[in-house]
Amino acid sequence: KHRFGVNNMNAVIEAIRAGLGFGLVPRGMVAAELARQEFVEISTGINIKTTGLYVVYPTRSGQPAKTKAFVDALLGWGQYKK
Repeated sequence: KHRFGVNNMNAVIEAIRAGLGFGLVPRGMVAAELARQEFVEISTGINIKTTGLYVVYPTRSGQPAKTKAFVDALLGWGQYKK
């Protein structure tokens, strides 16, 4: 059973730093801590199930350029379907 649950990776890192236990964190987010040996990698063989990501917005007509750019970036990031 977990003692602490959050939906923000920075909060997970701070909880680890505070000594609350261990967490599943992308290696790139804690590379500096690993290099300084502040954090210790306890397993390299953990595979996390892929999850879905949904982008919901009112309409594509009249969509701001920054919203279109964001959606296009998300679509280009993985194998997502419009």
